[in-house]
Amino acid sequence: MIIAIDIGGATLKVASYEHDALSVPLRRTTPREFAAGFSLIKDLVRQAAGEGIIDAIVIGVRGILAEDGRRIERDTVLLNWVGKPLSYLLEHEFKVPVTLAPASMCAAHADTHAEPSMYFNVGAGVSAATHEKAIHSHDMLDALDATIGGLAVTGRRGVHPYEIPLDDTYWRHAADYLAHGIAQLAKEEKVSIVVLGGAMILGYPKISIPDTIQSVHKLIGADSSPTIVPTRHGDNVVLVGAVRLLI
Repeated sequence: MIIAIDIGGATLKVASYEHDALSVPLRRTTPREFAAGFSLIKDLVRQAAGEGIIDAIVIGVRGILAEDGRRIERDTVLLNWVGKPLSYLLEHEFKVPVTLAPASMCAAHADTHAEPSMYFNVGAGVSAATHEKAIHSHDMLDALDATIGGLAVTGRRGVHPYEIPLDDTYWRHAADYLAHGIAQLAKEEKVSIVVLGGAMILGYPKISIPDTIQSVHKLIGADSSPTIVPTRHGDNVVLVGAVRLLI
């Protein structure tokens, strides 16, 4: 059995994977304090495993990993998790190998395509990855994070994104901003397919994918635009991709 964990800025999910099937994820609000988060993860791992035998744990985490891949080195949301030896503590607790990977890179492995592709996550923050790498320290992603990332929107408007009516002009503007990011990064990474996911894409209200496609076409032309599609795995995309990193 593999235990897959998705540590997001807003939600923490844990599921088991065996016999080619992912269990229904256990979902909780992600604690801001690491001690509370680690305690919660231990409890959820045991619940997800039940009476089964855990062979490995794989975790998709937000933020930037340290060079050794064992801890979060930088993040703008889970500040108290930075530098904590998460993988070591879980290995010590469960006596199995633990793999950490950027959540966006996990998600990029969930939806497989015959042509080069990349994944955009638009949730509490904005991140992107290809199959080969998570994209970090990019001015465009920083700009998107500050304009359409859920936490930035809440800070600026004083309400959560899901409280903003769908007919508010914010959602159209958000599609335009996202289109600029897709147009630039798809060209830089030489991909022909862009997969979208995250709460701001899959929730309600949400950034319209048709509006985003229309804006990308206006920016670079329909013939030069990548194919833009939602993830096939909904909000389980990081869990599914994390498992695929191991099997």
